[in-house]
Amino acid sequence: GGVGMARVPFALGAAGMKTGPIPGASVGWMVFDVLASLVLGFMLFSGGIGTLRRRMGGPRMLLRYAAVRLVLVVPMLVVGHMLVPTSMAWGAQFAEAQMAAQEESGQPITEEQEAALEAARTPTAFSYVSTAIAPILGCIYPAILLVWLRRPDVRATWDRWEGCPLTRAARTSRPA
Repeated sequence: GGVGMARVPFALGAAGMKTGPIPGASVGWMVFDVLASLVLGFMLFSGGIGTLRRRMGGPRMLLRYAAVRLVLVVPMLVVGHMLVPTSMAWGAQFAEAQMAAQEESGQPITEEQEAALEAARTPTAFSYVSTAIAPILGCIYPAILLVWLRRPDVRATWDRWEGCPLTRAARTSRPA
């Protein structure tokens, strides 16, 4: 999402349309989003590999991933909603650039286009709801992980996995 949005001004510039720079707050949020996604992706990947290899660190890493992911939902919702007006104004620049190119080519701007531009600048309830949907949907898998991996029978399974000190001690004390 964020990386794709950062490429839009370059694509419009290649088409001859001029837009303003991405707002600084949006750039900061995009950088945070990309870095958080990389860290969370590493946690999920290493936890999954550890679980497949039946290492106790695998499920523990998955629990850490789930906890961090669920904690990050709050700032994602707050910052996302704070950036809606900024994002709408920046997005309206694309329509403005298109209208400027239309005027340069000698085509008149219609009232419907001007109304659409004004609507593009104005945040709506849909803007705020759609900003909240992705973070909320993104909580489903971490919540399932937390519930599932914290079950006593699942935790007991970890204790039997190779790499567990109790399992190693039991294995070395068996007569051959």
